[in-house]
Amino acid sequence: MENRPKILSIDDNDANQKLVERILSADYDVKTAMSGSTGIEALVTFKPDAILLDVDMPTLDGLRLCRMIRAEPLFAATPILFVSALNSHEDQARGFQAGGDDYISKPINVEQLRQKLHFNLERALLLDQQFSASNDSLALGQNVQALHDFLLELITFSGSLSELGKLILQTLDKIGLKGAIYLHATGETCSSIGPLTDLETLLLQQATRPYPSEYSARYLWGSENIGALIQNMPLARHEQYQPLVQILSTLFSAAHQKIAALGKTAYNKIPPPSAPQRSPNLNAVQLHGYKLEYAVEELEQNSEQTLARVCLHLQELIHEPGKSTREQQRLRALLDDCMRTRLAIYDHCLEIQSQHSRIMDQLGVVAPQDRHGSR
Repeated sequence: MENRPKILSIDDNDANQKLVERILSADYDVKTAMSGSTGIEALVTFKPDAILLDVDMPTLDGLRLCRMIRAEPLFAATPILFVSALNSHEDQARGFQAGGDDYISKPINVEQLRQKLHFNLERALLLDQQFSASNDSLALGQNVQALHDFLLELITFSGSLSELGKLILQTLDKIGLKGAIYLHATGETCSSIGPLTDLETLLLQQATRPYPSEYSARYLWGSENIGALIQNMPLARHEQYQPLVQILSTLFSAAHQKIAALGKTAYNKIPPPSAPQRSPNLNAVQLHGYKLEYAVEELEQNSEQTLARVCLHLQELIHEPGKSTREQQRLRALLDDCMRTRLAIYDHCLEIQSQHSRIMDQLGVVAPQDRHGSR
């Protein structure tokens, strides 16, 4: 009995708490907390192996509480399952960004609760074994070399999408990262972390842009061709995080463009009957295209680095002793604004790159992002 997993359920609904206790008490040690503040106290004393967390709670909602839990190193990898009636894709994406592992819809389905809890506990043990020393290998020089080798191999790559997915995972492994790749054209998932949670699968398939999670060791990247999930990123406050994000962004962008090129090659085996002659002026267009691409990349990188430092400073201020509840609320509101701004910058830069690529393609000019391997 002493080795039974410990489950902490944080929910302000008494009926839900009684249901959770009745369902799980036979197999787990269950402790309930009726608010975010009492949940924090229970974390310290109970030290749960998994957390069930309601989203819509007064004063301290589940998303904010999840961020606070993830800020504590002791609970950085503890499975957190949101239990909520708020189950839209946007709600689930916000849960992922806050550090959640999975989502259980209300009203609670008994079998779903048991299955997801068991799956996440087993998976946490597996990931702990896989990633126990993962961050030790994240040397910048090694990562840049792995990216360089990948881009060179990508130039001459002509295999299947499945082989490309495996090549990406092999490159991630050289960097010391584990994750999963989803290929939209074939619906195939390539994973080096075993089965995914329902939340991870959903977001991996539907993500169309990067979803950084400042509160967990995960990173989600998406486009219309590929979705990618990294499970063992160094935390945002770690000095290796931002350089690694830029490396991954380049890697996944290059893979996205390669998939697009492979699709065009398969579609355009017979050249069009009357291809227009390339105008000499298009050389200048291509040059300006390169300048625009570099300018957008520089804007995204500089903005991300600056806002990341602001977010880190705000987190430190929130946890400083002596801060009143009102001051903490104001700081958390500023932190949320910074996070929304970071995501908006990602959106805008991605849209600029997408529109730019279409224009260059219509002009018959090879866009800069199609030539990452030659930079």
